[in-house]
Amino acid sequence: MHNLIEKIFKIDSRYFINGGFWLLTAQGLTIIISMVGTIIFAHYLTANDFGIYRYLISLAVLFGSFSLTGVGQAILQAAAKHDTWYYAFGNRRTARFNLISSSIALSAAAYYAIFDNYLLAIGCVLIALLQPISIYFLNALAFLHGQKKFKEATCLQTTRSFFITLSSIAAVLITHDVLILIMVFLGCQAIAGYVSWRHTRRTVPESPEPAKLARYHSIAIHTSLRNIIVGTAARLDAVIVLQQLGAASLATFTIATLLPEHIKGAFKNLPTLLIPRFSSRTEIDAPHLAKHSLKGFVLLTVFTGIVILIVPYLYEIIFPKYPEAALYTQILALAFPASIYHIHQSWLQTQKAEKALYSVNVLTSGFQIIATFLGITFFGLLGAVGAKVATNYVQLFTLMYYTRK
Repeated sequence: MHNLIEKIFKIDSRYFINGGFWLLTAQGLTIIISMVGTIIFAHYLTANDFGIYRYLISLAVLFGSFSLTGVGQAILQAAAKHDTWYYAFGNRRTARFNLISSSIALSAAAYYAIFDNYLLAIGCVLIALLQPISIYFLNALAFLHGQKKFKEATCLQTTRSFFITLSSIAAVLITHDVLILIMVFLGCQAIAGYVSWRHTRRTVPESPEPAKLARYHSIAIHTSLRNIIVGTAARLDAVIVLQQLGAASLATFTIATLLPEHIKGAFKNLPTLLIPRFSSRTEIDAPHLAKHSLKGFVLLTVFTGIVILIVPYLYEIIFPKYPEAALYTQILALAFPASIYHIHQSWLQTQKAEKALYSVNVLTSGFQIIATFLGITFFGLLGAVGAKVATNYVQLFTLMYYTRK
């Protein structure tokens, strides 16, 4: 079986199957846990309350993108090169830059308080206090992935998902107060972040070469700046949907995007496998990537057809209160084949092609912001869904262009 896969795809099948197994296991369990949690929340909360709850979570992710999120990428590449000493340096920089995201969240709280929306104001204060701590989980996960400790990372990620989801489910069974629910969610994320940091702390001699330290800091800064651009564009749709269409529409939009986002999250495991591999190999070139991308595109197209067929029956069972969400999910599934862009993105990252990556992020995010705003204004939720699909293909074609260039 290993030999057959290596012959077809020309890859180290043992590395990708063994590493991929644990990554997909973590992603699969996370999807199941998250789906169960969302089903229960959608059942017990009104569409309006569920929409506000999801809006606050979107704000937490949006504000979090303004911290030094690129440290995880630098830690991943450093650990892949056995420079484990950078983990401590990266966490210290994360602590300093978390003040930026907290300041933005507090500014948002002041804005909502001025307009007497104390629910969102208090929610933003909670984000400012608790969100920064949760980022340490991502650093810990990147550290384990860089060391190719995929099994340990899977156990850590799955435990975190169970803890957060089960705590949130217990909370919603007791109370329907949105503020208490968001406090439980953010509080559990913060606890998981702290525990993950404690678990992965290593006593490593801190004697880095100045050139290496500067290079990893550069990776962290550049990746963080790109994440701000991408994160802002990615979460802007939730803000626009709430402002123009209301909380109930945001609840429907959340249900529609739930399954596609989790499935695409599984595809995001590709960089986790590819970056350590690309970092240690130099014979991989653009034609090599294009050949494998085509095979991946065909496989994902077949997978897309299967998802489109089963979604109406699945949603009829698990989300009976949101029947219109099934159509939007089917449309979003059309973006799955474009997820092969992760292959090209990972290669450009390991080649330190910062200018190309900035260009891709600016072009893609600019397109997404404009398409989302115009789509929602003229076509409502259908426009928001269409903008997501179109953005994925714009990102794919732009990355392919820069890879070939």
